[in-house]
Amino acid sequence: MQSLFRTRVSKRRFFIILVVFSLASFTILFQHGLSSPSLYTTDKKIPNKPSLFIAANLYNNEPILNYWMTEVERLAQWAGPSRVFISVYENGSKDQTKKILASWRDRLEELDIPHSIVTDDQPKITADSIRRIVTLANVRNQALAPLFENANGSSSSSSSSSYDRIVYLNDIVFRLEDVLKLLDTNGGDFDAACGLDFFGRFYDVFATREIDGRWVGSGDYPYFADETSQKLLRQGQPVPVYSCWNGMAVFAAEPFINHHLQFRAILPKEPQPPVEASECCLIFTDLRDVQKDARVFINPKVRVAYDLFHYWYARTILPLWNPFMLLYNHPNHDMDNEKEAEWTYQVHKAYDMGVDERDYICLQPR
Repeated sequence: MQSLFRTRVSKRRFFIILVVFSLASFTILFQHGLSSPSLYTTDKKIPNKPSLFIAANLYNNEPILNYWMTEVERLAQWAGPSRVFISVYENGSKDQTKKILASWRDRLEELDIPHSIVTDDQPKITADSIRRIVTLANVRNQALAPLFENANGSSSSSSSSSYDRIVYLNDIVFRLEDVLKLLDTNGGDFDAACGLDFFGRFYDVFATREIDGRWVGSGDYPYFADETSQKLLRQGQPVPVYSCWNGMAVFAAEPFINHHLQFRAILPKEPQPPVEASECCLIFTDLRDVQKDARVFINPKVRVAYDLFHYWYARTILPLWNPFMLLYNHPNHDMDNEKEAEWTYQVHKAYDMGVDERDYICLQPR
Protein backbone atom coordinates (compact mmCIF):
# COMPACT_ATOMS: atom_id res chain seq x y z
CA MET A 1 0.00 0.00 0.00
CA GLN A 2 2.81 2.42 0.91
CA SER A 3 4.57 1.52 -2.33
CA LEU A 4 1.41 2.39 -4.30
CA PHE A 5 1.06 5.65 -2.40
CA ARG A 6 4.72 6.55 -3.09
CA THR A 7 4.22 5.75 -6.77
CA ARG A 8 1.22 8.09 -6.95
CA VAL A 9 3.11 10.86 -5.13
CA SER A 10 6.09 10.38 -7.43
CA LYS A 11 3.85 10.64 -10.49
CA ARG A 12 2.19 13.74 -9.09
CA ARG A 13 5.58 15.34 -8.41
CA PHE A 14 6.76 14.41 -11.90
CA PHE A 15 3.64 15.99 -13.40
CA ILE A 16 4.13 19.19 -11.39
CA ILE A 17 7.79 19.36 -12.41
CA LEU A 18 6.82 18.79 -16.03
CA VAL A 19 4.23 21.60 -15.93
CA VAL A 20 6.64 24.02 -14.26
CA PHE A 21 9.39 23.13 -16.73
CA SER A 22 7.02 23.60 -19.68
CA LEU A 23 5.86 26.99 -18.45
CA ALA A 24 9.43 28.10 -17.80
CA SER A 25 10.50 26.93 -21.25
CA PHE A 26 7.56 28.74 -22.82
CA THR A 27 8.48 31.96 -21.02
CA ILE A 28 12.14 31.84 -22.04
CA LEU A 29 11.65 30.70 -25.62
CA PHE A 30 8.62 32.85 -26.34
CA GLN A 31 10.13 36.02 -24.95
CA HIS A 32 13.37 35.31 -26.80
CA GLY A 33 11.36 34.63 -29.95
CA LEU A 34 9.66 38.00 -29.80
CA SER A 35 12.98 39.80 -29.64
CA SER A 36 14.98 37.58 -32.02
CA PRO A 37 14.40 38.16 -35.73
CA SER A 38 16.32 35.00 -36.57
CA LEU A 39 13.55 32.81 -35.15
CA TYR A 40 11.05 33.85 -37.82
CA THR A 41 11.18 35.33 -41.26
CA THR A 42 9.43 38.31 -42.79
CA ASP A 43 9.73 37.34 -46.42
CA LYS A 44 6.09 38.13 -47.18
CA LYS A 45 6.10 39.53 -50.70
CA ILE A 46 3.67 42.42 -51.09
CA PRO A 47 3.96 44.11 -54.49
CA ASN A 48 4.10 47.89 -54.38
CA LYS A 49 4.70 48.23 -50.66
CA PRO A 50 2.29 50.81 -49.23
CA SER A 51 3.51 53.87 -47.39
CA LEU A 52 2.31 53.74 -43.77
CA PHE A 53 1.08 56.10 -41.10
CA ILE A 54 1.39 54.08 -37.87
CA ALA A 55 -0.76 55.36 -35.00
CA ALA A 56 -1.02 54.10 -31.44
CA ASN A 57 -2.23 54.94 -27.95
CA LEU A 58 -0.28 53.63 -24.98
CA TYR A 59 -0.94 53.53 -21.25
CA ASN A 60 0.95 51.63 -18.52
CA ASN A 61 2.51 49.26 -21.04
CA GLU A 62 5.93 48.69 -19.50
CA PRO A 63 5.68 44.82 -19.50
CA ILE A 64 5.28 44.57 -23.29
CA LEU A 65 6.59 47.91 -24.52
CA ASN A 66 10.07 46.81 -25.58
CA TYR A 67 8.59 43.99 -27.69
CA TRP A 68 5.99 46.37 -29.11
CA MET A 69 8.57 49.00 -30.08
CA THR A 70 10.83 46.38 -31.67
CA GLU A 71 8.04 45.17 -33.95
CA VAL A 72 7.01 48.70 -34.89
CA GLU A 73 10.63 49.44 -35.80
CA ARG A 74 10.73 46.34 -37.98
CA LEU A 75 7.53 47.42 -39.68
CA ALA A 76 9.08 50.84 -40.36
CA GLN A 77 12.24 49.24 -41.76
CA TRP A 78 10.16 46.93 -43.93
CA ALA A 79 8.18 49.84 -45.42
CA GLY A 80 11.26 52.05 -45.64
CA PRO A 81 12.01 54.91 -43.23
CA SER A 82 11.17 57.50 -45.89
CA ARG A 83 7.74 55.91 -46.42
CA VAL A 84 6.54 55.71 -42.86
CA PHE A 85 5.50 57.94 -39.98
CA ILE A 86 5.06 56.75 -36.37
CA SER A 87 2.62 58.65 -34.18
CA VAL A 88 2.23 57.63 -30.52
CA TYR A 89 0.08 59.40 -27.96
CA GLU A 90 0.52 58.30 -24.34
CA ASN A 91 -1.17 59.78 -21.33
CA GLY A 92 -1.43 59.11 -17.62
CA SER A 93 0.98 56.18 -17.29
CA LYS A 94 2.18 55.46 -13.76
CA ASP A 95 4.87 52.92 -14.66
CA GLN A 96 8.00 53.40 -16.79
CA THR A 97 6.13 53.82 -20.08
CA LYS A 98 6.98 57.53 -20.42
CA LYS A 99 10.66 56.94 -19.72
CA ILE A 100 10.87 54.07 -22.21
CA LEU A 101 9.13 56.15 -24.89
CA ALA A 102 11.53 59.04 -24.28
CA SER A 103 14.47 56.71 -24.99
CA TRP A 104 12.68 55.33 -28.05
CA ARG A 105 12.17 58.86 -29.37
CA ASP A 106 15.95 59.29 -29.35
CA ARG A 107 16.44 55.97 -31.10
CA LEU A 108 13.95 56.86 -33.85
CA GLU A 109 15.91 60.07 -34.38
CA GLU A 110 19.09 58.04 -34.83
CA LEU A 111 17.33 55.70 -37.27
CA ASP A 112 15.98 58.71 -39.17
CA ILE A 113 12.40 57.43 -38.90
CA PRO A 114 9.84 60.28 -38.95
CA HIS A 115 7.76 60.26 -35.78
CA SER A 116 5.72 62.08 -33.17
CA ILE A 117 5.96 60.61 -29.67
CA VAL A 118 3.75 62.57 -27.29
CA THR A 119 3.69 61.80 -23.57
CA ASP A 120 1.02 63.60 -21.56
CA ASP A 121 0.82 63.88 -17.78
CA GLN A 122 -2.96 64.14 -17.89
CA PRO A 123 -4.51 61.01 -16.33
CA LYS A 124 -6.11 58.52 -18.70
CA ILE A 125 -9.53 59.13 -17.14
CA THR A 126 -9.91 62.37 -15.19
CA ALA A 127 -12.58 63.69 -12.85
CA ASP A 128 -13.65 65.96 -15.70
CA SER A 129 -14.08 63.06 -18.12
CA ILE A 130 -17.69 62.76 -19.19
CA ARG A 131 -17.33 59.05 -20.03
CA ARG A 132 -14.63 56.56 -20.92
CA ILE A 133 -15.65 56.39 -24.60
CA VAL A 134 -15.48 60.18 -24.95
CA THR A 135 -11.95 60.11 -23.56
CA LEU A 136 -10.91 57.21 -25.80
CA ALA A 137 -12.20 58.99 -28.90
CA ASN A 138 -10.16 62.05 -27.95
CA VAL A 139 -6.87 60.21 -27.39
CA ARG A 140 -7.29 58.26 -30.63
CA ASN A 141 -7.71 61.56 -32.45
CA GLN A 142 -4.55 62.84 -30.77
CA ALA A 143 -2.60 59.97 -32.33
CA LEU A 144 -4.08 60.75 -35.75
CA ALA A 145 -3.37 64.50 -35.48
CA PRO A 146 -0.03 64.48 -37.41
CA LEU A 147 -1.82 62.87 -40.35
CA PHE A 148 -3.87 66.02 -40.85
CA GLU A 149 -1.22 68.63 -40.06
CA ASN A 150 0.12 68.75 -43.61
CA ALA A 151 -3.39 69.01 -45.06
CA ASN A 152 -4.03 71.98 -42.74
CA GLY A 153 -0.90 73.76 -43.94
CA SER A 154 1.24 72.97 -40.91
CA SER A 155 4.91 72.20 -41.44
CA SER A 156 5.54 68.64 -40.40
CA SER A 157 7.69 65.71 -41.35
CA SER A 158 4.39 63.88 -41.85
CA SER A 159 3.09 64.46 -45.37
CA SER A 160 -0.56 63.42 -45.50
CA SER A 161 -0.65 62.96 -49.24
CA SER A 162 2.14 60.40 -49.15
CA TYR A 163 0.44 57.71 -47.05
CA ASP A 164 -1.44 54.79 -48.53
CA ARG A 165 -2.42 53.02 -45.30
CA ILE A 166 -3.10 53.89 -41.68
CA VAL A 167 -1.97 51.12 -39.32
CA TYR A 168 -3.66 51.72 -35.97
CA LEU A 169 -2.22 49.62 -33.15
CA ASN A 170 -3.45 48.98 -29.64
CA ASP A 171 -1.13 48.02 -26.80
CA ILE A 172 -0.90 44.47 -28.09
CA VAL A 173 1.63 41.69 -28.45
CA PHE A 174 2.16 41.13 -32.16
CA ARG A 175 4.85 40.34 -34.70
CA LEU A 176 5.76 42.03 -37.94
CA GLU A 177 4.40 39.02 -39.81
CA ASP A 178 0.95 39.75 -38.34
CA VAL A 179 0.92 43.25 -39.82
CA LEU A 180 2.15 41.98 -43.19
CA LYS A 181 -0.63 39.40 -43.32
CA LEU A 182 -3.14 42.11 -42.49
CA LEU A 183 -1.79 44.40 -45.22
CA ASP A 184 -2.19 41.52 -47.68
CA THR A 185 -5.83 40.83 -46.71
CA ASN A 186 -7.85 40.04 -49.83
CA GLY A 187 -4.71 40.60 -51.88
CA GLY A 188 -4.47 44.14 -50.52
CA ASP A 189 -7.89 45.02 -51.97
CA PHE A 190 -9.68 46.48 -48.94
CA ASP A 191 -10.66 49.74 -47.32
CA ALA A 192 -10.23 48.42 -43.79
CA ALA A 193 -8.96 45.16 -42.31
CA CYS A 194 -8.57 43.80 -38.80
CA GLY A 195 -7.27 40.62 -37.24
CA LEU A 196 -8.73 38.85 -34.22
CA ASP A 197 -7.71 39.77 -30.68
CA PHE A 198 -7.87 37.44 -27.72
CA PHE A 199 -7.92 37.55 -23.97
CA GLY A 200 -8.92 33.93 -23.56
CA ARG A 201 -11.93 34.41 -25.83
CA PHE A 202 -12.35 36.72 -28.83
CA TYR A 203 -12.06 40.04 -27.05
CA ASP A 204 -13.29 43.06 -29.01
CA VAL A 205 -16.93 42.14 -29.59
CA PHE A 206 -17.84 45.68 -28.48
CA ALA A 207 -16.50 47.26 -31.69
CA THR A 208 -17.15 44.39 -34.12
CA ARG A 209 -20.37 43.96 -36.09
CA GLU A 210 -21.14 41.16 -38.51
CA ILE A 211 -21.77 41.87 -42.17
CA ASP A 212 -25.51 42.29 -41.55
CA GLY A 213 -24.77 44.91 -38.87
CA ARG A 214 -25.71 42.75 -35.91
CA TRP A 215 -23.59 42.01 -32.85
CA VAL A 216 -21.06 39.18 -33.03
CA GLY A 217 -22.86 35.91 -32.34
CA SER A 218 -20.34 34.59 -29.79
CA GLY A 219 -16.98 35.28 -28.18
CA ASP A 220 -16.10 31.65 -28.89
CA TYR A 221 -15.35 29.97 -32.20
CA PRO A 222 -16.90 30.16 -34.79
CA TYR A 223 -17.85 33.65 -33.52
CA PHE A 224 -20.22 34.64 -36.34
CA ALA A 225 -23.92 33.82 -36.56
CA ASP A 226 -23.88 34.39 -40.31
CA GLU A 227 -23.31 31.03 -42.05
CA THR A 228 -21.33 32.44 -44.96
CA SER A 229 -19.03 34.21 -42.49
CA GLN A 230 -18.55 30.94 -40.61
CA LYS A 231 -17.63 29.15 -43.84
CA LEU A 232 -15.05 31.78 -44.76
CA LEU A 233 -13.65 31.63 -41.22
CA ARG A 234 -13.20 27.85 -41.43
CA GLN A 235 -11.41 28.26 -44.75
CA GLY A 236 -9.10 30.93 -43.30
CA GLN A 237 -10.44 33.47 -45.79
CA PRO A 238 -11.15 37.16 -45.10
CA VAL A 239 -14.59 37.60 -43.54
CA PRO A 240 -16.58 40.68 -44.65
CA VAL A 241 -17.91 42.64 -41.66
CA TYR A 242 -19.58 45.96 -41.00
CA SER A 243 -16.94 47.03 -38.47
CA CYS A 244 -14.01 45.70 -36.48
CA TRP A 245 -10.96 46.78 -34.49
CA ASN A 246 -9.55 43.85 -32.59
CA GLY A 247 -6.27 45.31 -31.39
CA MET A 248 -4.95 46.20 -34.83
CA ALA A 249 -6.75 47.84 -37.76
CA VAL A 250 -5.48 48.93 -41.17
CA PHE A 251 -7.34 51.58 -43.19
CA ALA A 252 -7.00 53.19 -46.57
CA ALA A 253 -5.67 56.63 -45.68
CA GLU A 254 -7.42 58.58 -48.44
CA PRO A 255 -10.93 58.74 -46.88
CA PHE A 256 -9.49 59.93 -43.58
CA ILE A 257 -7.43 62.64 -45.25
CA ASN A 258 -10.04 63.80 -47.77
CA HIS A 259 -12.94 63.82 -45.30
CA HIS A 260 -11.01 64.43 -42.08
CA LEU A 261 -12.58 61.38 -40.40
CA GLN A 262 -12.33 61.51 -36.61
CA PHE A 263 -13.21 59.19 -33.77
CA ARG A 264 -16.28 60.23 -31.81
CA ALA A 265 -18.77 59.16 -29.15
CA ILE A 266 -22.55 59.33 -29.10
CA LEU A 267 -23.95 62.09 -26.87
CA PRO A 268 -20.46 63.31 -25.89
CA LYS A 269 -21.81 65.72 -23.25
CA GLU A 270 -24.08 63.15 -21.61
CA PRO A 271 -22.52 61.33 -18.60
CA GLN A 272 -25.08 58.52 -18.47
CA PRO A 273 -26.65 57.75 -21.86
CA PRO A 274 -29.10 54.84 -21.93
CA VAL A 275 -26.92 52.99 -24.46
CA GLU A 276 -23.27 53.14 -25.50
CA ALA A 277 -21.29 52.78 -28.73
CA SER A 278 -17.62 52.11 -29.34
CA GLU A 279 -15.67 54.89 -31.00
CA CYS A 280 -14.01 52.13 -33.03
CA CYS A 281 -17.38 51.09 -34.45
CA LEU A 282 -18.64 54.60 -35.10
CA ILE A 283 -15.58 55.37 -37.24
CA PHE A 284 -16.86 52.71 -39.66
CA THR A 285 -20.30 54.32 -39.79
CA ASP A 286 -18.60 57.56 -40.80
CA LEU A 287 -16.33 55.76 -43.25
CA ARG A 288 -19.33 54.12 -44.89
CA ASP A 289 -21.08 57.48 -45.12
CA VAL A 290 -18.32 58.83 -47.35
CA GLN A 291 -17.57 55.51 -49.08
CA LYS A 292 -20.78 53.55 -49.57
CA ASP A 293 -19.09 50.44 -50.97
CA ALA A 294 -16.36 50.23 -48.31
CA ARG A 295 -14.75 46.78 -48.20
CA VAL A 296 -14.10 45.81 -44.59
CA PHE A 297 -12.69 42.42 -43.57
CA ILE A 298 -11.57 40.42 -40.58
CA ASN A 299 -8.52 38.35 -41.50
CA PRO A 300 -8.72 35.20 -39.31
CA LYS A 301 -5.07 34.37 -40.02
CA VAL A 302 -4.04 37.35 -37.89
CA ARG A 303 -4.33 36.71 -34.16
CA VAL A 304 -3.00 39.10 -31.53
CA ALA A 305 -3.37 39.46 -27.76
CA TYR A 306 -2.62 41.74 -24.83
CA ASP A 307 0.09 39.76 -23.09
CA LEU A 308 2.66 37.08 -23.95
CA PHE A 309 0.69 34.15 -22.60
CA HIS A 310 -2.54 34.92 -24.45
CA TYR A 311 -0.62 35.57 -27.68
CA TRP A 312 0.86 32.08 -27.40
CA TYR A 313 -2.51 30.65 -26.35
CA ALA A 314 -4.35 32.20 -29.30
CA ARG A 315 -1.84 30.87 -31.81
CA THR A 316 -1.25 27.38 -30.43
CA ILE A 317 -4.01 26.20 -28.08
CA LEU A 318 -7.17 27.78 -29.52
CA PRO A 319 -6.68 26.27 -33.01
CA LEU A 320 -6.65 22.82 -31.37
CA TRP A 321 -9.84 23.61 -29.46
CA ASN A 322 -11.75 25.20 -32.35
CA PRO A 323 -12.98 21.93 -33.97
CA PHE A 324 -14.72 21.01 -30.71
CA MET A 325 -16.25 24.48 -30.42
CA LEU A 326 -17.51 24.17 -33.98
CA LEU A 327 -19.51 21.12 -32.91
CA TYR A 328 -20.94 22.48 -29.67
CA ASN A 329 -21.08 26.26 -30.02
CA HIS A 330 -23.76 27.76 -32.24
CA PRO A 331 -23.49 31.57 -32.33
CA ASN A 332 -26.80 33.39 -32.61
CA HIS A 333 -28.47 36.74 -32.10
CA ASP A 334 -31.40 35.41 -30.10
CA MET A 335 -32.92 37.75 -27.50
CA ASP A 336 -35.92 36.86 -25.38
CA ASN A 337 -39.01 39.05 -25.54
CA GLU A 338 -38.33 40.84 -22.27
CA LYS A 339 -34.76 41.76 -23.21
CA GLU A 340 -35.81 42.79 -26.71
CA ALA A 341 -38.54 45.06 -25.33
CA GLU A 342 -36.09 46.64 -22.88
CA TRP A 343 -33.51 47.14 -25.64
CA THR A 344 -36.06 48.79 -27.92
CA TYR A 345 -37.10 51.10 -25.11
CA GLN A 346 -33.50 52.15 -24.36
CA VAL A 347 -32.75 52.75 -28.05
CA HIS A 348 -35.77 55.02 -28.52
CA LYS A 349 -34.84 56.83 -25.31
CA ALA A 350 -31.40 57.43 -26.84
CA TYR A 351 -33.00 58.76 -30.03
CA ASP A 352 -35.07 61.17 -27.96
CA MET A 353 -31.84 62.43 -26.35
CA GLY A 354 -30.29 63.15 -29.74
CA VAL A 355 -28.56 59.93 -30.88
CA ASP A 356 -28.51 59.78 -34.68
CA GLU A 357 -30.42 56.79 -36.06
CA ARG A 358 -27.54 56.09 -38.46
CA ASP A 359 -25.53 55.05 -35.38
CA TYR A 360 -27.98 52.26 -34.49
CA ILE A 361 -25.71 49.44 -35.66
CA CYS A 362 -23.00 50.46 -33.19
CA LEU A 363 -25.30 50.82 -30.19
CA GLN A 364 -24.96 48.38 -27.32
CA PRO A 365 -26.45 48.07 -23.81
CA ARG A 366 -24.49 49.81 -21.09
